[in-house]
Amino acid sequence: MKTLIALGATLALTACGSLSPSLDAEFGHAVMLAQSQQTIDPNAAAKAGTPNGVDGQAAHSGYSRYQEGFRSPPPQPSLLSIGIAPAGGSGGK
Repeated sequence: MKTLIALGATLALTACGSLSPSLDAEFGHAVMLAQSQQTIDPNAAAKAGTPNGVDGQAAHSGYSRYQEGFRSPPPQPSLLSIGIAPAGGSGGK
């Protein structure tokens, strides 16, 4: 009986053991690898200058139009009105 209790206690204590140290050592490596593979120029923030091809006025105008599209989106046509003639139409005559 004592051996069963000792065996049960041993099994219970091994269940409390953690696999975490071996997993924690590798945690985040896949994300860091994917990020480094997708970065075109890691020193881009250190370089000063403006992008080629866009002046300030054109960039401001484009951004303003982009923001305005969210404030007042263009009206969407009703699906039911497509191909239906208005009431009281001439009927083709």
